[in-house]
Amino acid sequence: MQDLEKVDPKDEDLLNLNFRHNVNGEDLVIAVAQDYETSEVLMVAFMNKEAIIKTLETGKAHYWSTSRGKPWFKGESSGHIQEVKEIFTDCDKDAVLLKVKQTGAACHEGYYSCFFREISHDNSNDVNIKEYKLKIVKDKVFEPEKVYGEK
Repeated sequence: MQDLEKVDPKDEDLLNLNFRHNVNGEDLVIAVAQDYETSEVLMVAFMNKEAIIKTLETGKAHYWSTSRGKPWFKGESSGHIQEVKEIFTDCDKDAVLLKVKQTGAACHEGYYSCFFREISHDNSNDVNIKEYKLKIVKDKVFEPEKVYGEK
């Protein structure tokens, strides 16, 4: 994020994003986190202006938790932070792509990426929805109970 450090994160032109997604009264953009080196998609979340400013100020990913209705510093409880290397926006400016260096795992279920399940089926000639299954295709990085405690 060397180039972004030269920009004032409170600059309105920089934050001229299209916060078109409204969840429980909060105006948000979609945020996709991608591994900086491998391009693996790690997770999808939301960001409000505050989360974007915090991300720019700290160089660490901050998001808006729709389930908790508050800002969320990625890794605040697990220590599995995301160091932001680059930030891009799409053509509609309603989504951002964070290229990050992930410490530990991105997924709260213990996987490096939140995309650890594949939708697959056994018979490639049959399109019956009942034939499709969710299959875990990745290995866990950590056990959530050891990091977050029992639910």
